[in-house]
Amino acid sequence: MMLKNKYCRISINAFALLVVALTGCGDAPSELPIPVENAGLIIISGSIQAAPDETITPDSIGIILAGEDLGYNSNPFTINDVLTGFYPILVYFSLESKTIHGSVVYTTVRFNEVSEVNVELKTGTIVVLSEIEITSDNSVTPETIGIILDGDSLGVRLNPDTLTYIPEGVHQISTYGLYDGKNYLGPERDVDVLFNQITDVNYSMFAGGILVINAGYDGQPLTEFGLKLDGNDLGVDVSPRILPNVDEGLHKLVVWTTVDEIDYEGWQCNIEVTLAETTRVDFEMQVVAPDSGFHAPDIDCIDIDGNSHSLSDHWGEVVYLYFFEYT
Repeated sequence: MMLKNKYCRISINAFALLVVALTGCGDAPSELPIPVENAGLIIISGSIQAAPDETITPDSIGIILAGEDLGYNSNPFTINDVLTGFYPILVYFSLESKTIHGSVVYTTVRFNEVSEVNVELKTGTIVVLSEIEITSDNSVTPETIGIILDGDSLGVRLNPDTLTYIPEGVHQISTYGLYDGKNYLGPERDVDVLFNQITDVNYSMFAGGILVINAGYDGQPLTEFGLKLDGNDLGVDVSPRILPNVDEGLHKLVVWTTVDEIDYEGWQCNIEVTLAETTRVDFEMQVVAPDSGFHAPDIDCIDIDGNSHSLSDHWGEVVYLYFFEYT
């Protein structure tokens, strides 16, 4: 028994030495890598095609994956450990001091597979010429203008200016400039760009908004009529009356005409004018007569406190006149 026990003790000790020897062969890692389940990867690349025989491949590419902007990365760029699913991708480039966006493309990510997305932007050219409208019949062409493309300011550039490498499709462009101490703005317009073609765009810039005024009576349009803006008589001119560079804010208009020795008039107050936008105003004029039920003339008067009043200031209101005398 003692011999048997001795052999047992020897066998146990040998096993213990073997375990110690094995564990001492190297350091066990503190944390084992955790594999990402249900994930794949996406390789995204992009280029710009200006003509059938001209393709540019920028060194960097901007990426927006499922609404998350990943910024600029090397082109092509690999995104690892993307969970399986269906993803929208938008790429953009920085070229000639402007940001060029592509259209949204979609890709499907499958487990342990590679999804390759190659975006090629076909582009065209826009030539922008902008003039400043001083009056309806007087304009000047500034040497420089500011240009805003798809909400991105391109800064002050020569006028006219050529914008190259613009992706085909519809874009929004507006212009701005400074002349004679006033800031002028051209309204935003949609421009359709076609691949390998030049699109000419001519803009008019204004220091205010634009009023387009039509007038008529008994359902008949007038060919000309008189106009007063905020108390300033602008005389008689052909219809429609187009007033550029009207200050932003609320304004009052009075129109008048005489047909067959009958006077017609119309008022409108609190007309909202917005910078670089066109506001259209249509008048249905009424007979001016002192009799009940007819249109009253635009009377100007001064109250006992010295304040000036016009009847047209109260268009659409009930006006109570109190006549009295005092000494």
